[in-house]
Amino acid sequence: MDKAGTHQHYVPQFVLRGFASGRSKQLYVFDKANGKSFKTAVRNVASEGGFYDVEIGGVPHSLDPFVSKLEEHAKDPIRKVLSTRSLRGLSVEERASIAVFVTIQLLRTNAQRRQFKHMNDMFRDAIIQRGGDPHSVENFEVLDEEEARAAHLQLIPGLVRDLSPHFVDKSWLLYSTPQKHAFYISDNPVTMYNTVNQDPHRGTAGVAVPGIEIYFPLSGTLCLGFLCPSLEAWIRDGQSRADRLGVPLSLRDFITALDGNGTLGLPPESVMHQNSLQVINAEQYIFSSNGDFALVRDMLRTNPELRSGPRYRMA
Repeated sequence: MDKAGTHQHYVPQFVLRGFASGRSKQLYVFDKANGKSFKTAVRNVASEGGFYDVEIGGVPHSLDPFVSKLEEHAKDPIRKVLSTRSLRGLSVEERASIAVFVTIQLLRTNAQRRQFKHMNDMFRDAIIQRGGDPHSVENFEVLDEEEARAAHLQLIPGLVRDLSPHFVDKSWLLYSTPQKHAFYISDNPVTMYNTVNQDPHRGTAGVAVPGIEIYFPLSGTLCLGFLCPSLEAWIRDGQSRADRLGVPLSLRDFITALDGNGTLGLPPESVMHQNSLQVINAEQYIFSSNGDFALVRDMLRTNPELRSGPRYRMA
């Protein structure tokens, strides 16, 4: 199979166009690896020849038809959100299509593939350090690059089936920002954060973890959020208590967004937080509609380890 013959995006062009600007519809790109930025067409980024193509047992397989089908189902619902700047008009089926699409976007990137290979290497090295033979460990297989590619691709359909219901069940809302404080998107654009459930000894960023916040930028001015329902309950209860006690607390803008009626406008410091998650999560590239990468440069200066993508660590 000629893998170089097929140009396949791991962040789709219809999403990246939301971050393009000018008559030529180009976007700004920052390369974390070399610290340089440039401007280019959407078709030239977040893609690789034969990215979804692999041979298993000498037989060619491709995940591209599966990915393309899910993209097609999500295009119109996402365009509806972008045009109306609201979630209220989405049907149950359209929400399900977006949930499935965001799930596969979480799983299919180059960063996720490299993390998968890194985790296999990490376990191999840990077994060796303990005096064991990784080739003799039951239910463990040492994978080379091509084997890791194949294994990662094979896992994706099942994981989409298992994880997408968690996205459906989250509390959805749209965040907004003016263009002068635009959202970034990266080559690994589904980010997670957990404000209320921090733990110094274990990670709390997972799709089904209590308190989780999941973010997916749709354009330079809109970001889709999926929040743990416990957060919505806390927000609504807090406003109800404040109203009963006459406390001057207003979470009504938050509640309006959770109801799907428009967006929750974010102050610049909150947009900076969102963008910092994209910088941390990116394997190599960050994309912007306005070319302002001051935050990226500052984060790389103070945390040079961010020049490479996120990797799992063994305690």
